[in-house]
Amino acid sequence: MGLARRGGSGMVAIGAIAVAITLLNAIKPLHMDDTVYYSFASHLAAQPSDPYGGDIAVYWAPSRPSMQVLAPVSLPYLWSLALRIHGDNPFLCKLWLLPYALLLVSSTWNLAHRFARGCETITALLVAFSPAILPGMNFMLDIPAYSLGLTALHVFTRACDRRSCWGALLAGAVAGIAINTKWTGLVVPGVLGIYALTHRRLGLGIIAGLVATGVFAGWEGLVYLKYGQSHFLLHSRARQIAWLDPIKAFIAIIGGVCPAAFLLGLAGLKLGRFVPLYACIVIAVLVAIGFGTPALPLFLVLGLCVLVNLAHVAIVLHRRPARPHRRRNADSLFLVLWLVLEVVGMFVLSPYSAVRRVVGMAVVATFLTARLASRTRRDAAARRLLNAIAIAGALLGIFYYVVDLHEARVERSAAETASHEALSMIQPGSTVWFVGRWGFRYYANRAGLKQVIAGDSELKRGDILVVHDNKMSQEPLIVLDPRQLVNVLTLNFDADALPFRTVPNYYQGKVPVNHQEGSRFTVRIYRVTNPFLAAGIIPRDRFPADKPVGATLMRRDMGSR
Repeated sequence: MGLARRGGSGMVAIGAIAVAITLLNAIKPLHMDDTVYYSFASHLAAQPSDPYGGDIAVYWAPSRPSMQVLAPVSLPYLWSLALRIHGDNPFLCKLWLLPYALLLVSSTWNLAHRFARGCETITALLVAFSPAILPGMNFMLDIPAYSLGLTALHVFTRACDRRSCWGALLAGAVAGIAINTKWTGLVVPGVLGIYALTHRRLGLGIIAGLVATGVFAGWEGLVYLKYGQSHFLLHSRARQIAWLDPIKAFIAIIGGVCPAAFLLGLAGLKLGRFVPLYACIVIAVLVAIGFGTPALPLFLVLGLCVLVNLAHVAIVLHRRPARPHRRRNADSLFLVLWLVLEVVGMFVLSPYSAVRRVVGMAVVATFLTARLASRTRRDAAARRLLNAIAIAGALLGIFYYVVDLHEARVERSAAETASHEALSMIQPGSTVWFVGRWGFRYYANRAGLKQVIAGDSELKRGDILVVHDNKMSQEPLIVLDPRQLVNVLTLNFDADALPFRTVPNYYQGKVPVNHQEGSRFTVRIYRVTNPFLAAGIIPRDRFPADKPVGATLMRRDMGSR
């Protein structure tokens, strides 16, 4: 039976895909913002009734109240339960994400059965192994929130079919939980509302929207009563945005993570003869990036192709004869409006460039193109083509995943190796300090190093300071005073072993993958020659005037003057 068919083995396929992506994610070391959520989870494991009562030290800065860190605690609560049951084991903790994977795959399958019947497995495979999803799962909030959002939509569509108020209530409750998992879930009630409008179930849409708002506002109300302020309102202050760069990044990222949707669109438009050509172009683009060609122009071209293709698919679906049942026409309109809402939501809710910001658009683009392909490609040769596209799309996602897995493993190795070297240099009565973030922070802490807290950490003569390089261009540089420290060892890791990188560009950049040249990570080890207090971007009243300063933070734009 081909991938394009739906049969009794559907539940097996759903379970297999969910288990596969969960295990692939579980073998990846803690990475990127995982360490922030780990700090929340550790606090919640000890104080479950006081979610924002602790302090979080993120990166060379004073410890700040966790209320000031943008992190809804829905997923950290789950992690804290895992920590209480089997302790600090990243692999076992990540296995707790299996329910979210099952929700993601099963809701995708069921929605594909509604919108793209006959392409259920293809759609589920392309979504689960999407370059926008598989590499970025980690223990971050985005994929669990989107899994809940898709589940809410599936429940709501069933409620509309049955005119069930109880189903609408349940869908609204799940949507509210999605919002409290990550605030990008605020798009979900809008999606339910669009479905209600296009399918003439406005009353059910109002019920679901009110319940979702109630769940979200109810949690924020409890937070306000306990801490005197709303976590959401604290972080929703207006910011001025330079729109040109996010738009360019949006197009380039779409070009990098949505080639499979483009291929499905070609197949649905009966342009299957161009599928091998475009697949070869994508491969050529990745090879060129591996050899050092600038990635942004290449991905911009691919992204423009994807957007033109999606527009063409939307027009064709809209112009199809009125032969099909009314609901089918409403489904096509819904998918187009959902796509528009995801784009608008991306720019309104989180207008900075990162792959996880386009997850919604990547998923809807897959539904939209799969819908057209399911209606125009029904013969055996067409099913073979669709199966090939599904496999190619999954392989692209696995490629991105392998690059990101390599990044995470090298960072863990850097932390463990640097910690071993630093601890071997220590003198009796001295301390080994470190500065670093992401996975380096977690593994250096676990190795016994002590994190530097700006304004609090006093380094003594003979102490060792380990400094992990920071690749984020938007974050401050560390400026070290050579009168207070001397460099005793510089460690370079993974020089030219793999010509691709996802850090930091996949998580905060204009392209999903870029060329890697030279050392992937650099760690410098210093010995303190004169005692000093680590300074940073801290309030003046927290910094004693009589303390010598040996290491500070400086904004990158200041450092370049």
